[in-house]
Amino acid sequence: MFGVIFAGGHRHGGRRGGGGEKEVPERNLRRCEATKVTPNINIGYNYPGCTTEELQHLDHAHEMKHPVQQWKPISADRAAAELEAMLARHPTAKQRDAIQRLKDAWTTKDWTPDIAIKSFQDFDRAYFGRYLKNRCRLRWKGSNKEMWKAMESDHKETYGVTLRDKAKPVPVERIILNASMIFLKAADGESTRKTTFETISHELIHAYLGIRCARNTREVGREDPSAPDPHHGRQFQRCKYALSKRTRGDIGFGVG
Repeated sequence: MFGVIFAGGHRHGGRRGGGGEKEVPERNLRRCEATKVTPNINIGYNYPGCTTEELQHLDHAHEMKHPVQQWKPISADRAAAELEAMLARHPTAKQRDAIQRLKDAWTTKDWTPDIAIKSFQDFDRAYFGRYLKNRCRLRWKGSNKEMWKAMESDHKETYGVTLRDKAKPVPVERIILNASMIFLKAADGESTRKTTFETISHELIHAYLGIRCARNTREVGREDPSAPDPHHGRQFQRCKYALSKRTRGDIGFGVG
């Protein structure tokens, strides 16, 4: 299941993981344990261009020393249209470089959990117009136990969630990836990397809409409150379709 939760308890539903337990390779158990370690540029996958400062920003997005650009909130319809337009353009040289780094990470033989964190900036460069820069935190489940405990009853089979962190001076979108679901329920490394990238891209859409729309619940896809899944509404689906079209062509996976 993918999902997002608004501060204040408004839940965004999503797709649950497949039923039934699978045999878990020992390597995936080690990978799951590795998510408890704060990513370090000198440990794990050598992601080109990833800096210590970027990793610190992802870990403490509301404590940055540099000013964060502010945008006037827009409607979800306009935000979706802007993302569609960005994704339809021919990529710049910097975006092509970012896509190549993502492809290299996608195809590496020894996939490690730190790749999920280190690849964030390139997802933002390649597909989100840098709107997520300094406005997102990205962590694996386990790095904030109190927050996850509050959600555990409803989200123990969730691949990832996105929350609103009302930290001052700038609100931040906080993405948490569930290692137990992504690593322990994967039958092999291929399933793990696919599920991880699918989950990240899904949650980044929630973060993008939250940032561009200032987290207005009505604007972030809830056009039909009676719908079975009102928080993955028409605007979210537009973003998901446009991003999936690009990531399938560029890298080889779609949005979860």
